[in-house]
Amino acid sequence: MRAEARHLDTNELYKNHWKRFDDDDWWLVQRGIGHAQRARLDWLLGDWLIAELGRTVSISRLYGEFRQWLDETNTEAFEALGSLSKYAAAYEALNGRIPGATSRELEAYRRIEALNITVATPVLLKLLVALPDEVLRPQRELAVLAVESYVVRRMLSKSQTRAYGTVFVDVLKAMNKEGANPAASVVAALRSSPHGYDWTSLVNLEESFETSRYYGSGGISQERLRLVLGAIDAHLRKVSVKAEDGTTDYDTLQVEHVIPQTWREFWPIDPKGIEDLGQAEQLRERAVNRIGNLTLASGPLNASISNNPWEEKKKEIKKHSGLILNRLLLENENWDEGAIAERGKWLAEQVEAIWPGPDSEKWSIS
Repeated sequence: MRAEARHLDTNELYKNHWKRFDDDDWWLVQRGIGHAQRARLDWLLGDWLIAELGRTVSISRLYGEFRQWLDETNTEAFEALGSLSKYAAAYEALNGRIPGATSRELEAYRRIEALNITVATPVLLKLLVALPDEVLRPQRELAVLAVESYVVRRMLSKSQTRAYGTVFVDVLKAMNKEGANPAASVVAALRSSPHGYDWTSLVNLEESFETSRYYGSGGISQERLRLVLGAIDAHLRKVSVKAEDGTTDYDTLQVEHVIPQTWREFWPIDPKGIEDLGQAEQLRERAVNRIGNLTLASGPLNASISNNPWEEKKKEIKKHSGLILNRLLLENENWDEGAIAERGKWLAEQVEAIWPGPDSEKWSIS
């Protein structure tokens, strides 16, 4: 309507910037969970406006938000839809439909999506639009990985996510400042979030792994455990000079307890030499669902070894599991609460290697 009122070529406007949405059903596929489910095109429109405005936008009144933006900025039709077209290309690139994102950026986006942190998407899109140049791509990738590290580490420390919308709007505001380096702005904003939403440190991560429940009620979902444990195994394979090449579909594996949840029946505590058996049993009950006691196994292997004693379980894992995560597990002669605590600390170190914390020199962007 605005293009017609200004006697612009609406056919050219449609052909160059909107036709892609009408011709491709991919944009109509519903994404999201429950009441938040909507078409990809609606997600794109909302993310685009959030990225450009640097503020939250009500998706339920998207049309009104769009008109308000046009009125406030007096943006021309070709300029508006030209901007949307760039964000559409960035959205397709993040989803691997067209070239434009690095393999590590694609992996980071898949993980952020798996955690359902949709409010981070406008920041990722803004990075792809602002830094498309090949020379600047390493900076952009670091900023994308910083977002991934921030949300994964906070998930693992079971931190609040309620104010993430505000956190990532603050990131966008920092990116939108005149003369700002978009990539460096992302890292700086995440490091100094004013809302008590700190980027989890290694010390806090280790403390959480040592004391928190990670499986079942009060823990985190098995999908998220698979994401983290699978990423650790893939990292171990990548840095190992002796490991064979190959990929594993970690999504097909199950989360396995080394000391089983039914430990009272199958892994009872030997009372010999223990002064307070009740206290020892309480310690084991808490340790069983800590992350140090969890690993990955195929469904058949998990079913066959679930309640086996450690020596038998080790033999079956050695015979049937190709995960480096499990090979290192087998180096333990005994498996008890002390071993679980040690492995929890080791897992925190692996997380630090994959998703460096806020103090890492990796995030230095010039």
